[in-house]
Amino acid sequence: KYGHRNCYCRPSVVIQSHYNMTDIIIQLNDSEHLVQTSIDEPIIQTAVRDGLRLIHSCLKGECGSCRAYLISGEVDMKTNFSLTEEEIKRGQILLCKSHPLSSEIIVKPIHIPRVC
Repeated sequence: KYGHRNCYCRPSVVIQSHYNMTDIIIQLNDSEHLVQTSIDEPIIQTAVRDGLRLIHSCLKGECGSCRAYLISGEVDMKTNFSLTEEEIKRGQILLCKSHPLSSEIIVKPIHIPRVC
């Protein structure tokens, strides 16, 4: 199907925390998708679990295919083997290793989707 497990769509993600759960609104083109997650679950894992096709590959913080710009809010990026310090200073994060820390987060994935 996808060769080496890459999934493609270009969302913007808005996250709002409520107690220990986080609502994530993922904007894909002209539609929005709401998913709920624990604050302990990375953004990409929640979206994929709920059936959304976002760009990703290794899920280990190594390949960088799930990189995104953190537009607003704060996340804890647990592991990073692919972003440079300069990219992090410019606001890039890895969706596979980023957990929400603030009550509202907006991220914009960098990779442009391929139409399947």
